[in-house]
This record gives sequence, structure tokens and C-alpha cells, in this order.
Amino acid sequence: MKRQAFENIYFLAFSLAIGVLSAIGALFFRTLIELFQKLFWVSGATFSEQLMNSPWWLKIMAPLAGGLIAVPIITFFIPEAKGDGY
Repeated sequence: MKRQAFENIYFLAFSLAIGVLSAIGALFFRTLIELFQKLFWVSGATFSEQLMNSPWWLKIMAPLAGGLIAVPIITFFIPEAKGDGY
């Protein structure tokens, strides 16, 4: 009986630690997003405001550039990321 109680307490403490570390990681990630947003968009506008006010050609070229960067990386460096095509 004591062993089972110890295991329950151990798993509870482990779960609590994972939850706290996850929360800290989420806050850190959010802070990094805000930091980079302030670095790259110094006008004070948010990313969505900046995107809505950008010209039409930039709305097309940004995803295209991302695809042109991702395809060679996946093709040459991580081919297992391609998947099976389904």
C-alpha cells in the first residue's frame, strides 16, 4: 500500500512539474513573439494589421518565398519529412 501511495505522489509531482514548465515555456514563447514583432515592425502595428495593409503582391510573394525555401530543405536535408503522398 505504501509503495502505491508513493508512486501516486511521484506521478502527481511529475505531472505538476511538467505543467509548470509548459506554462513557463508558453510564456517565454509568447514573449519572444512580441519581441520579434517589435523588432521587425517598429511602426507599432501588429502582424495582422501589417498584413492587412501590405500590397497584394507581398501577400502572394511571402508564402511563395516560404515554399521556395522549404522545398529544397525538405528535398535535400530531411527527405523523410515528405511523407508518403497521401
